Amino acid sequence: MDLHEIISTFPQGVKIAYVRQENSNEVDEQGCPIPEKVVVNISFCGPDWGFGDFTFIQKRGEPLCIVNEGSSQWNILEVLKLLVSEALLDSETDPEKHRKWKEIVQARCGDSCPICRCSSSP
Repeated sequence: MDLHEIISTFPQGVKIAYVRQENSNEVDEQGCPIPEKVVVNISFCGPDWGFGDFTFIQKRGEPLCIVNEGSSQWNILEVLKLLVSEALLDSETDPEKHRKWKEIVQARCGDSCPICRCSSSP
C-alpha cells in the first residue's frame, strides 16, 4: 500500500483543532478581556495534500505568524478554503443546515425567518 492509499483511509477534511488565547489585563466596552495573543491550530487530512496542521499566532499589534510545516501560501489557502466550504453559515437556506447552525450556535430566529417559516409549514 503506498502513502496515497494509506492517507485515503484516514478521516478526510479540515477542522480547527484548538484555540488558545492569552488575555491582557485590559477589557473592552462590554467587559470582555482583550486578548494579548491568540493561537489557532487547524489540522487537515486529504489524499491530494497529505496531513498535518498549521498554527496561526497573532500577537496584538504584530503581524500574523504561521507555523506552516514548510507548506506554501497556496497550500495554506487551499486548506482554509476547504475549512470555509465545510462550514455552516448563518445565511444557510437549506432548512436542515439552518437548524444545525442554530443548534450549534444556540441562536433563535424570529417569526420573520423565511427558512424556519418554510420548514415548519405542513
